[in-house]
Amino acid sequence: MPSPFQDYANLRLLVRQPPTSLNFRSGVTANTAAWVIEAYTKGETVAAADLPSVSPRSRILEGYLTRWAVLPQNGNWLAAASAFTWTDTGLAPAGLTLGMSGRGFLGVLPSLPTKAGTWLEGEATILGLSEPFGPGGIGAELRSAGVEKLRIELQVPA
Repeated sequence: MPSPFQDYANLRLLVRQPPTSLNFRSGVTANTAAWVIEAYTKGETVAAADLPSVSPRSRILEGYLTRWAVLPQNGNWLAAASAFTWTDTGLAPAGLTLGMSGRGFLGVLPSLPTKAGTWLEGEATILGLSEPFGPGGIGAELRSAGVEKLRIELQVPA
């Protein structure tokens, strides 16, 4: 069942999957695929005057994950939605954890690959996943209904 928030999705993320194996011969981690994640978010600009220790380029966004897909090889993460095979359960992909980072696009997702209207693009970091509910209790109930809470920091150019 698709997430009830899918029609309102306004954030797309590109996050590299963690390495699944090591190439011991060369001593480096193997290249990994990436996830394209969509979410419905809302938030506010963190004003430097209000919080002097926070960059004015930071946007803290909270909302709900709606769907995700594996980025096809040589694919564009800002391609039209039809270019992906979506998992639309509303739950995060296995392996997505706090602190992971990548690229973020906040705008009108149905218009992609054209960036229409007002939009922001920058570096994104996952600050919260399933918070404040946690993995048990009400969090387990929400997850069974296909709702995964998400908190993101989006750093945009000055």
